[in-house]
Amino acid sequence: MTLYSFSLLLHIFTGSLGLLSRSLNLILKKGSVIHKTIGRVFVLSMI
Repeated sequence: MTLYSFSLLLHIFTGSLGLLSRSLNLILKKGSVIHKTIGRVFVLSMI
């Protein structure tokens, strides 16, 4: 696996994780523990 392939897969994975976590947070109650946890997952996936 080349560095390019690895970077592309990592980009796709973290982008998908960001989209999924953002979508979940839209339907959860703001301030709940799971909302905060998924929010942290979103932030880390965007870094």
